[in-house]
Amino acid sequence: MQQSPNYSHFVQTHVSQLDMQQSPNYSHFVQAHAPQLDMQQSPNYSHFVQAQAPQLDMQQSPNYSHFVQAHAPQLDMQQSPNYSHFVQAHAPQLDMQQSPNYSHFVQAHAPQLDMQKSPNYSHFVQAQAPQLDMQQSPNYSHFVQAHAPQLDKQQSLNYSHFVPMLFPNIDKHRRCFVFREIQSMF
Repeated sequence: MQQSPNYSHFVQTHVSQLDMQQSPNYSHFVQAHAPQLDMQQSPNYSHFVQAQAPQLDMQQSPNYSHFVQAHAPQLDMQQSPNYSHFVQAHAPQLDMQQSPNYSHFVQAHAPQLDMQKSPNYSHFVQAQAPQLDMQQSPNYSHFVQAHAPQLDKQQSLNYSHFVPMLFPNIDKHRRCFVFREIQSMF
């Protein structure tokens, strides 16, 4: 069919009626023809994303950047074997702030993400730390020890919690001094 002028029409119109999962050509179809397929117009799209994305080397597809930006919210990425790779490799290219999954991503997956390897880290710390309940993250102690110097803590809603938690015995009246002292340490 790849040699037929009708192929693109076939893909657009008849994919819905084709149980592609039962066809030996499916894996080739996904790898080679997904870029030419406007998958967003196909009733099979949601199933495709959930079930077949793991078998699809999405990084090789011209649709990938669009997929990440537009469809990540509809994708239960946590159910996909590609998720850990997705987070590590593609988070920098993903405008996560535009995704409804972002708050869940930060809360649940930040511990599995080596954020230090991501170009988004500095932005993440400055902008998203206030929305992140870092105390619930296994990375918190490492975050505080290693990355606090890079964090403009005064801009973080967590700052007031940070100081009393780490310095519980400091008299409240001395906390302004402690704030300045911590700044000088970093």
